[in-house]
Amino acid sequence: MFRLLSTFLITLSLTACGGSGLDNTKTSTPEKTATTTTDKPLTSAPNKKTTDTPNKSVTTTESVVETISISPTMAKAHCPSGFSCDMLSVPKDYADADAGKVNVFYGVHKATDTANRIGVLMMNFGGPGSETVQQAGIMVSQLFPKAITAHFDIVALDARGSGYSVYADRLSSCTEDKNCNTLLPKIAPFMGTNTIVKDFDQLRQHLKEDTVSFLGYSYGTAIGAIYAHDYPKNVRALVLDGPIDPSAQNYAQTNVGNAAGADKIATYRLETPVRKANIIKLDKYLRKNDDYVYFVNHGQDQGYHSISTSAMNVLMESLSGDESRVPWSILQHALFNIADNYVNNKFLSYSYAKEDPDKRLRESQRMAQMFKAVTCRDERQPVSAAELSLMTAKFDAASAIYGWRMQERSSMCIDTGIANDPTPDITHMDSVLPASLQVLVIAGQYDPNTPYVWSDAMMQSFGRNASRITVNNLVQHTFSFHNDAKLKQVDNLTTAYLLHPENRIANTQVDYLAADEPVTGHANEPAILAPRVVHPAQQVTSVLNRLHL
Repeated sequence: MFRLLSTFLITLSLTACGGSGLDNTKTSTPEKTATTTTDKPLTSAPNKKTTDTPNKSVTTTESVVETISISPTMAKAHCPSGFSCDMLSVPKDYADADAGKVNVFYGVHKATDTANRIGVLMMNFGGPGSETVQQAGIMVSQLFPKAITAHFDIVALDARGSGYSVYADRLSSCTEDKNCNTLLPKIAPFMGTNTIVKDFDQLRQHLKEDTVSFLGYSYGTAIGAIYAHDYPKNVRALVLDGPIDPSAQNYAQTNVGNAAGADKIATYRLETPVRKANIIKLDKYLRKNDDYVYFVNHGQDQGYHSISTSAMNVLMESLSGDESRVPWSILQHALFNIADNYVNNKFLSYSYAKEDPDKRLRESQRMAQMFKAVTCRDERQPVSAAELSLMTAKFDAASAIYGWRMQERSSMCIDTGIANDPTPDITHMDSVLPASLQVLVIAGQYDPNTPYVWSDAMMQSFGRNASRITVNNLVQHTFSFHNDAKLKQVDNLTTAYLLHPENRIANTQVDYLAADEPVTGHANEPAILAPRVVHPAQQVTSVLNRLHL
């Protein structure tokens, strides 16, 4: 009987994102121009070795990377309602003026109160891989309070490899052509976070803005922090919601932290040490066996049952997963029963199959390749297979349930041929920024994608400049502007900060379970009565999480 649950859970891993999912994103290769653009060689001569490869052997590139250009007309046709969109021509290689230009796609929603306009609010929803322009349309139409859209031009930029910007079409098609391993070393040198940050500043200059306010979610907090590092005088306000670990030197170190964060959530949700111990025992058994058979001696489920290895992997991912993906109320009883050796049949009838799984899979595959290109490009201290093997004890100490899973993921950047462009050290940002610039960090004790301890590291990095809003008793990734009335305090504090960053926000604790349902939603606005819209940052991480199941 549990094989039915296994099949169901695998389907869930491809479809469950809660709410609208990726309905508003591009999920197929967009219309192309009839001709192939003349993308210049990666280097000034064929087979020239790259020179930006510290801590790793240099990579030989081919002489030409043929790029199919996305039609600007087609891209503009997908501009969100109320936005004006265009292509911005930026240097392909900021270290080589002769490399030519490439196009990145951006959109602007003008402040509705032009007389009291403050400036621009740039944003990124994470990944790496998020399609920002389309998702910014959701923020403006459904999630931002009027105070934000009235006073700010909302500015979104599709990072290279996403949306309608350069390389997005190549990443979408390489999985079908099965040539991603050949393609990534050729285009990754023009896609890292350092390059993305420079593109953001090119857009700032293009818009003729002296300073910007930046709202970063998840990986977007890395973009925001590095932008502040590289252009400290250009930052008016900086919100880091769901911050990354500023001290992580590579993907493996990041995953050690992820394992510990997931284990913290599992402990919180399973409630008792005995139940968690039983899950650990079962998980270890299924690492060596295809399935586990047990007998239920009472109730309608009386008889033999089994749980497969694949079903267990999905369940463990869901155990530490975001509420927006699979509500804990749906999984709780089933997981508790598994820990007690029987399954509630009612769980089998629950389904999330609301969307085309093939469509979602195509978008997942593009994001997977962008995630790999940017993550591996950014590493400061790449690890070898032998070095990763020596980290087993660290992964095991982080979590008996998730440690080995995260260690398996961590081989992603080994022997890829992707040349490194290490991101700068952002662990001492208080020495970079003016003392007057306040930075607002927003974090959750049970954030499933960016563990709370990472916000501790980010707070330490920004020191005197930082204030933090902490959300307790909610398993959710990112917290500001989620259309959740019980997070009204987070929204109000974030809005107040963006409007007046000179007024310091005190460190604040928000208990989600203790929060009363407010009579009103956002400040001076009607109560939130509509069904919750899944936040773009949660959509991005849900897609990326499914890649590892």
